[in-house]
This record gives sequence, C-alpha cells and structure tokens, in this order.
Amino acid sequence: MVRSNSWFTLAALLLLLGACSRTPETKAPPPTEQANSDCVRGEPVPLLEASRSVFRKISALEADETLTGDSPVGVRIHHFGCTAYALEFNLAWKDSAPANLNEAAAGVIAGLPARPESRAALQQIAEAARKLQGSEVRISESETLAVVPQPDAHLLRLRYAVTL
Repeated sequence: MVRSNSWFTLAALLLLLGACSRTPETKAPPPTEQANSDCVRGEPVPLLEASRSVFRKISALEADETLTGDSPVGVRIHHFGCTAYALEFNLAWKDSAPANLNEAAAGVIAGLPARPESRAALQQIAEAARKLQGSEVRISESETLAVVPQPDAHLLRLRYAVTL
C-alpha cells in the first residue's frame, strides 16, 4: 500500500515538474502594434480647434479631420503615414472654383481655426501653396507640397509630405 502511494506521489511530482519547466510561449505583437512602436511620427493629432472640426481616427496612424460650420469651402484633412507621413488637404468649393486655385487654397488654409500648436505649420503650408507653380513646391530638404490631380474643377487636393 505504501508503494502504490509512492508511485502516485512520484508521478504527480513528475507531472508538476514537467509543467513548471516548460517556458511559456511568447506571442509576437499584432502587426499594427509593432508598426506603431516603430513609427517615428506617432499617432495623428488634431490640427483644428475642436469646436470647429470633427477629428476621427481611422487607425493608429491614420485620421480624418473635417471643418464644420457654414463655409463656402468644404475642408477635410487626411492624416496618414509613418516615417514618410502626409497631410492631405481636400478643398471643395461649393460654388464655382476661383480662377487662381493655389492662392485661394492658401487663403483657406491660412484662415483655418488652428489649434495654437498647429498655427505655425498651417501658415507654412499656406505660404507654400502661394508659391506653387506647377504641381509641386519644395518647402525644405524633407518637406514638399504637391497638387494631387482631381477630375472635378471644384476640388483641390494638396498633399503636404514629410520624410523623416
């Protein structure tokens, strides 16, 4: 009787020892989490005052921001990217588009209700829009502002891109 108890105890100890000696499996983080931690830029943040816009995150690295209120120009800013990131300004004139779209776009961007921490950047983008001749202007070594062609004359899409 003592022997059967000993075997039972020994078997239980071996099972317990085997279970304790296993190393737990480590799971790799999902691709989006890993990509986010590798991203230099971090998550997008609103550029416009909260009372005058709607900011909607699409993912950890992408968001849409829309100007609200009564305006002759609809404004949507698409934030996206990581090491090379961009702000895409989508401007839609409700009536006829102005003759000089670049100058008009500069006025719209300069007049946006920017958060204090975004004002300087938006002013720089507005100045670059005024200088647009053709489809692209280089702002600095790592920054460009380009026109993204649109089929509708009432629309203008400007892409401000930064490569880090």
